[in-house]
Amino acid sequence: MDIQRYLSSEPVVARPPSRLYRFQKLARRNKIVFAAGGAVAAALIIGLGVSTRLFFLEKSARLRAVAADSKRNWRAPMKLNCAGWPKRGKKSHKPPSW
Repeated sequence: MDIQRYLSSEPVVARPPSRLYRFQKLARRNKIVFAAGGAVAAALIIGLGVSTRLFFLEKSARLRAVAADSKRNWRAPMKLNCAGWPKRGKKSHKPPSW
């Protein structure tokens, strides 16, 4: 009986099966399902790694750009309106003379 179970990739009854042994038998019986699940898991892990790397590259590039901009404009601070945006309009605005 155990020989027949072994040949059909089922757990043998000669000894109590461990969890690892039962999992190995399950994986051997369902190769396509486990292969597909492994491919999906690998794609998710690779995607997570790539997106994390790109996030940190973009963050460092943004910090370099801000540092370069502040180094270039350190003498002339930008005048802001009440909303915090740069003021627009003429450079020299004279009040009207009535």
